[in-house]
Amino acid sequence: MDTPKPEEWSRIHELADELSELPPREAEDKLAEMERGGEITGIGSWVRRMLVLAPPPLELAAGGSVAGRYVLQEKIGEGGMGVVWRAVQEFTRQEVALKMLRPSLMTPALSARFLAEMSTLGHLQHTGIVRIFDAGMHAVGGVEAPFFAMELVEGLRLDRWAAAHRGDRAEVLRLMAAVCAAVQHAHERGVVHRDLKPANILVRPDGRPVVLDFGLSCPTGRTDPADAEPTDGAFAGTPAYASPERFLG
Repeated sequence: MDTPKPEEWSRIHELADELSELPPREAEDKLAEMERGGEITGIGSWVRRMLVLAPPPLELAAGGSVAGRYVLQEKIGEGGMGVVWRAVQEFTRQEVALKMLRPSLMTPALSARFLAEMSTLGHLQHTGIVRIFDAGMHAVGGVEAPFFAMELVEGLRLDRWAAAHRGDRAEVLRLMAAVCAAVQHAHERGVVHRDLKPANILVRPDGRPVVLDFGLSCPTGRTDPADAEPTDGAFAGTPAYASPERFLG
């Protein structure tokens, strides 16, 4: 399988992102149809490789259960490590986004990465980065799993917002400058996000962007790049948005 040319990576990422929204069988059928029709040449195997590397859906806790002092209401997101719920703080009735690590993923490596995300968010104070409010442990089936409560951000993911503002170049540039300012804030504090993608940048109704999900972030001052990678050999992140360097190892 030949390594794609630099100009082919954007198309590979685009296709993998599009097909990841479909059931596996439908995704394969659509990709095969594109190959037969000559729409794509020589990159189908790389798209398939990305789709195989994408993290599988996670098992979910039942809505309404209590994690610490929070009542879960509905699932609003999931990724390679945990599930994010809309939840309500029992006493203040404040709505928050509650991120939980599934007990079956309580390996030393993933637990350390989840706890590192808590610590990272606690040190980043910027209007363009999601805020963390609280953290704790939650017993599920006799296993203690970590969770943290953060700001509930309501808005459109970046690509959908951009599609709605396609004709307003000045507004798009204003928003991207705000996103860059938030990312720069993290860089100045020694944190690289490593999983920036449309789903991890939400735009509020008032036009303010917020960067989410620092679960794969790593410190810029590490001495060994392997320190920030998973130890079980699995690829960490979203293949369709990974840099070629990380994707190729």
